[in-house]
Amino acid sequence: MKSKFYSFLLLFFVLTATASYAQTISQTKAYIIDKIIVNPWDSQVMEAVFLDKLTIDQSKQLTGKILEEDEKERILSNNQIVEDLGKQIFAVMYSFDVKGINSVTLSSQIHPKTGEKLNSLIISINESYLSVTKHKVFGGGNTYDRRDTIEIPLKLNEAELKLLKKAFLHLCKLYGGNPIKEDLF
Repeated sequence: MKSKFYSFLLLFFVLTATASYAQTISQTKAYIIDKIIVNPWDSQVMEAVFLDKLTIDQSKQLTGKILEEDEKERILSNNQIVEDLGKQIFAVMYSFDVKGINSVTLSSQIHPKTGEKLNSLIISINESYLSVTKHKVFGGGNTYDRRDTIEIPLKLNEAELKLLKKAFLHLCKLYGGNPIKEDLF
């Protein structure tokens, strides 16, 4: 009887310790937003928000449609404003459903002027989930289209990008998604 009790007690502590390390949805979302906003490339201003933090009108303006509340909380909107010599040139806004993530990979390129290594996360979205891209050229108009691949340029090293990739995949799974390519990087 004592051995069953001690086995149960040990199992309880192991499960409690494991559960305490798992990130909640709100913690994971906050981590993702923080990493995106704080680490843009030098030539960019980055904004990011999950649409449950916005009004119905604001979320409709970003996605082009009215969303259900449970859908709004899964939609990440990332606005990238590209500047040259402090002047805004153009902006690209992505809104996508994190539940629809197929894969997250790393892309790197060398800046043509500075020689700096520039990293990006490339997120592939399942075609049956929301994924909207809005382009704005300052002094011109807006265009909307669907993109199955989202690029988020970030000034993070490879280890930090791996953690952010893991956070995106974790959030996708928390919402019931099923990434098909988890091992890419």
